[in-house]
Amino acid sequence: EKEKKIVLAHPQVQYSFFGYLTKSIASLPFWLAIAIVAMTLVVAYIPYQNVEQWSAFRGVVGGAFMLFIPGYALTKLIFPRRQLEYTELIALSIGLSLAFSSLVGLILNHISWKLSLDLTVMTLSLLTLLLLVLSEFRKFTYRIGESKKIG
Repeated sequence: EKEKKIVLAHPQVQYSFFGYLTKSIASLPFWLAIAIVAMTLVVAYIPYQNVEQWSAFRGVVGGAFMLFIPGYALTKLIFPRRQLEYTELIALSIGLSLAFSSLVGLILNHISWKLSLDLTVMTLSLLTLLLLVLSEFRKFTYRIGESKKIG
């Protein structure tokens, strides 16, 4: 009679940050947030022939950017291990976005001669991208540490 065996294998884990970002389904929210930041920059800086036609789209993308994305990046940076419920994530993201955007505006007003829309959008976009990359790197290092504990 043939002997039946159960073989336990280690889970497939990406051991490079680039591989994690490009091949892991867990990085999908990161890419969605990057897409919203990119759409914000496109909508803010590409001149349109008929501005009224695009104003609703600009409002939705700009609102999502200002009210959610910076706070989402901060929330993911602060809580990389904890799986937050959607209501907690949304509430923290909106609150932190308002606080972060206000703080960036105050700092820019203090250090620059003239506070402008271009300076504010570019600074907030760059800081948000930096926070997104740092939060994903922190989540990646946590996952690598957890996978090494299993083996």
